[in-house]
Amino acid sequence: MERKGQDISVVPRIPLSDGAPNLELRDEREVELRLIEPLLERLGYHGSDWIRQMPVKMGRGERNFPDYAFGANAKRGEESAAMVIESKYQLSSNRDFVEAFYQAKSYALRLRCEVMAMAAKEGIWVFPPEAGNFEIKNYVHKSWGQLSHPDAFHELLVLIGRDKVLS
Repeated sequence: MERKGQDISVVPRIPLSDGAPNLELRDEREVELRLIEPLLERLGYHGSDWIRQMPVKMGRGERNFPDYAFGANAKRGEESAAMVIESKYQLSSNRDFVEAFYQAKSYALRLRCEVMAMAAKEGIWVFPPEAGNFEIKNYVHKSWGQLSHPDAFHELLVLIGRDKVLS
């Protein structure tokens, strides 16, 4: 891209350091069960606070399923949520990151979310809204290893803690 004259400084960079702590993860569901859901519990959430794979009608009869929808109203035609988290097994390339971002963004905008996040074995990315929209370059990233540090965990708690999202 740079050789063709494009400004690559705006392309998001995926931090590759400090990944999942000593876990052998085989697929997206294991990322959810062994990383995301334990983190949600540490943030003060309970299983009743989210809907997993919430059906959302988008377009002409097309059904989509955000992995986690918090503070959700699942009534057909009136679907909404305060936050969505899109989970992936791995986001190891910029292409994977961009595709996951636009998938999560489509859910977040459709559900009128206040916050959206993506999580994979490399960590969690939280995207606060800017003027009612989510921008690919505006995020806070924390690796799973970083979240063992109290300051990093507190920063995440302020962004997506239960009191923030479900108030």
